[in-house]
Amino acid sequence: MIPLMKNTKLPLELEAVRVAKAQKFTIEKEIYRGSFYSPKHVRNLIYVGRIAGKPAVLKIYADPRLTDEPRSLAAFHQFNRSNTLTAPKLYAWAMTSPYAGWMIVELLPAGGAFFQTPLTPAARQEFLQVYREYRYSFPQKPTRELELAEQLPADEFTTLRLNRWVAMAHEKEAARAMQGRKRLFTSQDVRRYVAGARVVRAGLQERPMMWCHGHFKPQEVYKTKQGKYYLLDFAHTHLFPQGYEFGFMVWADQFMTLNEHTSFKSLQASVQEWITDFMPIAKELRWDNFTDLARVSVIERILGTIFADIGASDQPFSVKRQKIDLLWKVFDSLKKE
Repeated sequence: MIPLMKNTKLPLELEAVRVAKAQKFTIEKEIYRGSFYSPKHVRNLIYVGRIAGKPAVLKIYADPRLTDEPRSLAAFHQFNRSNTLTAPKLYAWAMTSPYAGWMIVELLPAGGAFFQTPLTPAARQEFLQVYREYRYSFPQKPTRELELAEQLPADEFTTLRLNRWVAMAHEKEAARAMQGRKRLFTSQDVRRYVAGARVVRAGLQERPMMWCHGHFKPQEVYKTKQGKYYLLDFAHTHLFPQGYEFGFMVWADQFMTLNEHTSFKSLQASVQEWITDFMPIAKELRWDNFTDLARVSVIERILGTIFADIGASDQPFSVKRQKIDLLWKVFDSLKKE
């Protein structure tokens, strides 16, 4: 981002100083810096400090996507009646635009821990029980006026997302070509994408849209020493197709933890274990024909991972290509089912 005059601070850092002063929040240190596909694109900053004598956290955000995080967190607290699942208390907040704002919230209790990915089988079972509790504790209906895209049917909504990911990869590829560098994607990648998009659209045609937290993953769930769970990051609350959250959890646990040691057999087995472990919850939530829904949801996440998370990232070419080839193998195995 472009620095302001001779000041070397990012605009978000300057906003944090302004908000902290206005709210009498004492900043102690920065504890997190969120980015949008690249460390160069900072979208939020989180600071630990104190307000009114209490330990607290200040989050400043300017997201490229529409978000109403403070309002969504407030709505969750109003709806939630769970004895085991909660979220940080909201002390003060403001939304300065549909994309930007800030909030001061409770500091998480000391001594707890976030779930670590990839999850062990036992941790996955525990995490899925937290997910089950969340589905009964989160608002079942939208808590704000729907955005235009959220009014689309599930298949059309997902088509819009798929097209956005390809556009991101397209821009990255065009930049590579202008710089005389080798292109990442091949004609075979494009053919697979077209085939996968058709499978996803067909599989979502009769599926409903659901009001979701939008970012329910292991890294957003904190377990205290007393066994209570805190859900974080309400910046992505949205209407999503049924099954989206399942695919998202698999993505966070498996696709985002890929490395040079990940084998096709182990990844394929892990995806199948996720499907098997989630089946009782899908049945309880009345998600019909979950085996097919899981297949479609994971394929959607594979396409997103390849064209957005990998394609638009700053990872080395060889690392990108290795991950893409591995994910296409999983895609091929799911497509045959």
